[in-house]
Amino acid sequence: MQRLFLAVYPSEEAVEALVHAQERLREAMPRSRVRWVPPEQIHLTLHFFGDVEASARDALVGRLDASAHAGPFALRLTQLGAFPDKKDPRILWAGTTLPTELLSLHARTGRAVVQAGLALDARPFVPHLTLGRVAVRSETSAARWPSIDPIAFAVNRFALVRSEQADDVVRYDVLRTFSLDG
Repeated sequence: MQRLFLAVYPSEEAVEALVHAQERLREAMPRSRVRWVPPEQIHLTLHFFGDVEASARDALVGRLDASAHAGPFALRLTQLGAFPDKKDPRILWAGTTLPTELLSLHARTGRAVVQAGLALDARPFVPHLTLGRVAVRSETSAARWPSIDPIAFAVNRFALVRSEQADDVVRYDVLRTFSLDG
């Protein structure tokens, strides 16, 4: 069994801007202990599956190959936020509006997931890129919450990713990429 998810990875330029956003969040939350996401692991999750058998993974890959035929599109990150909210942050993120192309990719890949016999996550799709996980919170003022200049990048592929955790260290391995070649 492998712990799997589908992800969109930002461009190198976008990652640099997101690292700067992490620094701004660090300054806004000086007394909080945060586990910052390493730059190479920053991604937008399209679908999370949890533990998947090898046969289901192979079926999923076949279905995703068929669903990847759509053109690339631009994604624009416009805000920093937190789950559950900025007053009690646990997950720090950079977010986007819901562009039609991203919703379409989410729906197409979702159909492929179901056709491969896997269950979709019941939670609503909230597109974001996790920047940090708050381990110990201190009081945070929403008024001091930093803003960002829009960060745009081209989405021309998505990836099937394996997640492994050992000793509180999470490692992501891209198993396969799917080109949005139109």
